Amino acid sequence: MTQTASPAAPSAVDREARKQYLSIVALGLGIFMAALDLTIVAPAFPALQQSFNVSARAIAWVIGMYALFNVLSQPTMAKLADRYGRRAVYLADIAFFGAGSFLAFLSPNFGVFLVARAIQGIGAGGIFPTANAIIGDTFPKERRGLAYGVTGSLWGMAAIIGPNLGGVLTQHASWHWLFIINLPLAVIVFVLGMRVLPDLRPATRGPLDVRGLIYLTLSLVGLMGALNEVRGDDFWRSLVSQSVLFSFAAFLWFGYLFIFTERRAESPIIPISLYRHRDLRIADGLGVIAGIVESSLVFMPTLAVIVLGFSTEKSGYFLTPAAITLGFATPAVGIMLDRYGPRPVLVTGTLITALGLFMLGVLVNSTWTFLLALIVGGIGLSSLLGTPLRYLTANAVGPDERATGMAVLSISTNVGIAIGSALTGAIISSQHASHPVASIHRAYIVLGFITLLAVPIAAQIHRRTAAQTAAVLAANAERKERRAARRAARQAAKSAPSTTGDD
Repeated sequence: MTQTASPAAPSAVDREARKQYLSIVALGLGIFMAALDLTIVAPAFPALQQSFNVSARAIAWVIGMYALFNVLSQPTMAKLADRYGRRAVYLADIAFFGAGSFLAFLSPNFGVFLVARAIQGIGAGGIFPTANAIIGDTFPKERRGLAYGVTGSLWGMAAIIGPNLGGVLTQHASWHWLFIINLPLAVIVFVLGMRVLPDLRPATRGPLDVRGLIYLTLSLVGLMGALNEVRGDDFWRSLVSQSVLFSFAAFLWFGYLFIFTERRAESPIIPISLYRHRDLRIADGLGVIAGIVESSLVFMPTLAVIVLGFSTEKSGYFLTPAAITLGFATPAVGIMLDRYGPRPVLVTGTLITALGLFMLGVLVNSTWTFLLALIVGGIGLSSLLGTPLRYLTANAVGPDERATGMAVLSISTNVGIAIGSALTGAIISSQHASHPVASIHRAYIVLGFITLLAVPIAAQIHRRTAAQTAAVLAANAERKERRAARRAARQAAKSAPSTTGDD
């Protein structure tokens, strides 16, 4: 009988690893697509205003509508994901986002365009928490940080690349291309997700908490309405305006009704018991500060124009070093999370971020100092925004509440973005006419001090024990040994000669 050595068939471990890598592609592209739409439309405002013949005040709703429905969608989609399974809800969110993009591309008037942006926001609001919950379900603790690092780098790069890409497409093609480019991405993510994402479903389901959902929606509408009514050019007077006070009162009242309802609901939208986890409370508090810091990205092109004298068209390109830094640093941050835990990563990242902001507020007087500050800030942001907070949240709550925990974290970050945008705009506008350079420097100094507030908060995270660190290092070493053994086996199978033997 003749026996011929053949390459070893892929083991179950190999197949599982390949499936996990493809899962990261499906989830990372979805996050990239949704994050890109937060900022890509801003350069197209003049073209949209001219195309639809609307005022500058009305055109602000292009981002406002997307952000509002994004925030409202997050807890709802997260609860549906915890209730009906992550894959089904994630794919539905991708379909919503694609449908909204197609409708925006075809919009005959501004009203239809805003509806399209709302549909996009609904889809994007579900993509973020559901994708991050799937990573928590799919990857073991010792590899979870790297997975969050990869998707986090895509999210950060999309947020910074968006304005530049939007400007190029609007200038050389038309604003319609900002939305049509989403369609092939949505199809790829949907098809790949159907094939590789795990279809995990809970064994039991409680009744849907409709009353809690209504109260939460009304409370968030009140909060976002109050923040959107705060004007940078008249900050203090707008804070006590009738519209802001009414919206904030609605936020408090419906928030009280929501908490009252959730304490008695059989299957609450956001279980109050979630906050028994100290690390989850810390993550949400840090999420607000991270959102305030993230809002500073919007004003960096303004700094390049006012302080360095660059044109508006070229100013956005100076964010490229920060995008590149985020892209390379965030996966490295994920590896450090796996090895050392979130506490030292967040404390260090917060300090570096504050340093970058102080550099923007004090040292920037030339192109080189601006680029240096952006690189330092990019390193810090990679250790603060997104990845460590999602890692902390995923480890703080159980699988049945993971998507809900991610949604609450996203809401906290979005609230921080709204607060930071209003505050930074107010500081810049306060003396912009008489001292424009001093006003924008002052804004970044204030943001630096706010970032330092995160240091004592991050220091309260549970410290990883020596035994836990040793277990993670042992798991990583074992995984490397398995990979080396598989490579050796494949190499031996390729080089082994055919053997002939007689029975």
